[in-house]
Amino acid sequence: MTEQQPEVHVRAVPIPVDPAEPVVVGTVDASPAGRCAAVGGAQPEALPLDAGTTMFLDGYGKAKRLPRNSRATGLADAMRPGFARHDLVAGRALVVGSDKDSGKPVDVGDDVVRSVPTS
Repeated sequence: MTEQQPEVHVRAVPIPVDPAEPVVVGTVDASPAGRCAAVGGAQPEALPLDAGTTMFLDGYGKAKRLPRNSRATGLADAMRPGFARHDLVAGRALVVGSDKDSGKPVDVGDDVVRSVPTS
């Protein structure tokens, strides 16, 4: 039997696929189970955007033919120039801060929040 990890609540940016759905910064559970739920119940894949920011996305989103998430792809490209030339984010995404030493989830920074494309 595996032990369930406790919830880890942090300020984060969930990025929905539908551009008509607003991006709402809020507090989410960033534990492994919470990250899984945030990306639609899938196995979350971590995409480091910089030393203090991580985007979680559906690791099989492209294989499942989930729709392109233009806002998440745009943010990834802004923080990792060239990303969109060779890759894309398919499905929902969750952006959290990450502790530079431990890698554990922390509150996402205001600079990242301001960088999220709204459309």
